[in-house]
Amino acid sequence: MAAEIGIVETRNILKFILETQGWDFREYSITFLKRRFEHILQLHGIRDAEAIMRKFSQDKSYFNQFLADFIPASTEMFRDPSVWRYLKETILSELAKSISPIKIWIPSWDSGEELYSLVITLKEANLLDRAKIYAPDYSELITKNIKEGRVDPKKMEVNEANYQRFQGKTVFNTYFKPTSEGTLLFKTELIRDVVFVKQNANFDSSVSGCNLILFRNQLIYMNISQEERVVSHLRSNLNAGGFLVVGIKENLEHLACGSSFINMNSSEKVYKRKIG
Repeated sequence: MAAEIGIVETRNILKFILETQGWDFREYSITFLKRRFEHILQLHGIRDAEAIMRKFSQDKSYFNQFLADFIPASTEMFRDPSVWRYLKETILSELAKSISPIKIWIPSWDSGEELYSLVITLKEANLLDRAKIYAPDYSELITKNIKEGRVDPKKMEVNEANYQRFQGKTVFNTYFKPTSEGTLLFKTELIRDVVFVKQNANFDSSVSGCNLILFRNQLIYMNISQEERVVSHLRSNLNAGGFLVVGIKENLEHLACGSSFINMNSSEKVYKRKIG
């Protein structure tokens, strides 16, 4: 039987995490939160909300594991391949005409797939050396895995299929190296110069003067007040004329701060910050 917790229990966990860890998830969808907590219960054989809170109290190192399990990390490389094609052929092509370095920030929850996809896209556009990339550091465990180039082996088939739909220039496995265990690691020399920025639940870290921000598939988990707050903050870190990319099931038109953006591609959900 699938583990279940109620709304009251969910709110009790949120309050406990805020008080003990300083992470504030209260402005996220209660349905999303409940589903993620139930995922953790099932994953670790924890029977109820009280047991989760006891585990926090008894094991001070558990919060990093909790974040790695709780946060819905990227599912695959080159997810929505047409977005990445548009990024390479249109956005990066435009930025490359006049900007160097191109400052790119991925503030979203990412387990490495979004970052790996980005550096491959930049490399194939001959722009990797001209880009300054900032990636999220929200869990020590996840960041360690990314820096080591770890990829879920179960995802490699779909990763390669997405790369082919992206119309990549080479053999996909070129970007990986084998391990003695028979798995593949992403070539970490491609992310050697990436700067990892500490991040919390409200995405209120800052990387000012960005030309491109990738914030895909994050707004769907938030209440509208959190969407407004986060997008306004991202806008303040984006140069006039810079691009913000959100998930294909997301948009900015319902937000007050959305008036600061031009919708450049309604199907790929690419927005450009207005000049002036």
